[in-house]
Amino acid sequence: MRRLLTILVPLVAIVLGLWAGGWYIATRQLIAALDRWADERRAEGWHVAYGPPSPAGFPTKVAVEIPDPTLAAPAGGAGAIAWSWQAPSVRVEIVPWRLDRVVLRNRGENRVSARRGDQEIAATLSSDAAAVRLEAGRPQDAGHYVVELAQPKLQLDRPVELGVQARELGVDLRLSRTPPGDHLTVAAVLGVGVVDLAAAPLDKIGAAPITANLNAELLGAIPAGPLDRAVASWRDDGGTIEIRRLFVKTSAISVTANGTVALDDEMRPIGAASAAIGGYAEAIDQLTATRVLNVPISAQNGWLYVGPVRLARLEPLKLR
Repeated sequence: MRRLLTILVPLVAIVLGLWAGGWYIATRQLIAALDRWADERRAEGWHVAYGPPSPAGFPTKVAVEIPDPTLAAPAGGAGAIAWSWQAPSVRVEIVPWRLDRVVLRNRGENRVSARRGDQEIAATLSSDAAAVRLEAGRPQDAGHYVVELAQPKLQLDRPVELGVQARELGVDLRLSRTPPGDHLTVAAVLGVGVVDLAAAPLDKIGAAPITANLNAELLGAIPAGPLDRAVASWRDDGGTIEIRRLFVKTSAISVTANGTVALDDEMRPIGAASAAIGGYAEAIDQLTATRVLNVPISAQNGWLYVGPVRLARLEPLKLR
């Protein structure tokens, strides 16, 4: 046994030493890659700033802690959106067996803003734990992005003060490589889920927190270029948004819907959908004895219809 230990102990020490050395080299390479990315963005007109990165995550992950990150993207043309983000810190990590995946982790308060022309939205977004996962994805994918927030709180301070919070929020976006003009191919798949969404306007009318999820597909690629012309080209090529499933629930009522949305010549939403409304409140009982009401929904000629009732005017999208 003693002889075996005299062999194993040095062997384990060598393996651990090699692993520690490899981990250190990998973290330095990650920091160098981060610096190269920042230099490339600055050359494109971005504002990128952060404090000295430090290695983290040993022994299972290759990670870097970045203090005081600030990122601001230029508008990039007429009608485009300029945005900025600032946080106390962010952690960038990878694992050796998934080099195509980068995870960003953060907690606490983040300052975010978006500006288009003379219109600006500014807010503070905080959460107990935030994770953004970036993946190269499958060969046919242009990218896969996942956002997960625990106990998120969003406080708008411009253009109006408004607070929104939830127990959980998740976003899953997968972009595909789609040839322009092919309006039958899925260019993007979007999934959004929120649990116990609450806001002051809902509280004022006595509404319970909302749980909802959305699964939708963008058919037809949106080409590069100014946003107004790119969206118009997508529309002219027959592009649509297919809402595969939209589910919204409060304590009393649930709505499940699906349908198709496109744009008309004036950039107004057009399309048709159906919704099944169910629940336990007296309002639903008064509408149907089965507690489920099927309602057709349509958008045409600049108006939103629920059944035969014209409900609201639909304005053209402002893309410039």
